Amino acid sequence: MLGVGHALTDKGIRVLVMKGPAIGKMVYPDPALRPASDLDLLVLPDQVTRSRTILGDLGYQCLGKRFEVSRDFYNDEIFVNQKNQKHNRQVELHWDLHRFSGIERDGGVADLVDRAAEVNAELFAFEALDPIDALIHRAVSNAFDKGTHMRMIWVYDVKLLAEHLATPDDWRALQERSVAWRARLAVEHSLNMAQAWAGLELPDGFEEFSTWPEPTETEVKAWSKITEKQPGLSDLLGLHMDNASSRLDKIRYYFHLLFPSPNYIRSSYPPAKEWLLPISYVRRWWRWIKNPVS
Repeated sequence: MLGVGHALTDKGIRVLVMKGPAIGKMVYPDPALRPASDLDLLVLPDQVTRSRTILGDLGYQCLGKRFEVSRDFYNDEIFVNQKNQKHNRQVELHWDLHRFSGIERDGGVADLVDRAAEVNAELFAFEALDPIDALIHRAVSNAFDKGTHMRMIWVYDVKLLAEHLATPDDWRALQERSVAWRARLAVEHSLNMAQAWAGLELPDGFEEFSTWPEPTETEVKAWSKITEKQPGLSDLLGLHMDNASSRLDKIRYYFHLLFPSPNYIRSSYPPAKEWLLPISYVRRWWRWIKNPVS
């Protein structure tokens, strides 16, 4: 993490560390209690291509250049280190909090960067989402990106992040930002799980979600589609794409969805032989049909 972060910041790119590595150092009593297999980084959208080049210079291969061809369909690019196999932690370079750009919201990535918190580790310091934004991101990830599976560590993340909100103003900010990010229901869902499974106690005045600001109609409609047991494929594709997307953009999105980079397919669905790579594409399509949210 140290080498990647320094390489980006030395080139003038503000990068925020997200999820496990950041949460572990921000709110866990011992960061070793919060393992993480990937390194999730967030940069401003206009810094993605430069960041990709810098990661490439460090020996990280991009498994698929999604940003140029379908930036509104995805929210990250995945990198693996090809020069040094000891540095085998996958890097995910994000330009948004989630991949459902069709859900219009008032929040933006620039706001997240402006509110970034500085985290001081033993050997280095880095920037991360502030605890309120980190809780919203964790809740959105739990609800939107994890499909039907859930890990207790993700629930415990929510508990510790919530307990890190020390004042009523923090909780009011959580309410306001969750509505702006169309994550009000996702936050309620995650806080309910943290109460039931991890013993979280909400502070006085915030324990009744009926008193929280109402989610927008846009969020309510999106939530009902995402959380259906068998969501319609057309509904989910609509959630991925901004209403302003042109017909050409949509064609590119569909093509990239069906035929992502061969490097990405080799990594995610390894073929037994190189000539069996087309079968790996079929495996991807079948998995996507069975569980479109994942």
